[in-house]
Amino acid sequence: MKKQELIIYSETVNCPVVQMPERKFPGIVLQGDSLKNLSDIVKSIAKRAQHIKNDELQGEIQDLGAILSCYLECYERTLEFNKIRLPYEQNQKD
Repeated sequence: MKKQELIIYSETVNCPVVQMPERKFPGIVLQGDSLKNLSDIVKSIAKRAQHIKNDELQGEIQDLGAILSCYLECYERTLEFNKIRLPYEQNQKD
């Protein structure tokens, strides 16, 4: 963990826009519980769309789910490493 200054463009609740010193463009800060909710929604969509015979749709759902899963795993590992409690109940991996 390190402390550094960030440029804060917006302090909008649940969607602050910040820029890290080494980045060319700003990004948003996504709260961990919101990230978990997005990941759960994609899993639900994937289950509901299984019967649809559209390979492109299935691939896009899988890609989105994989990206969100990677972000969520990184978030959970980081909090665990820093001994910070998760803001949600952790489910077993699917």
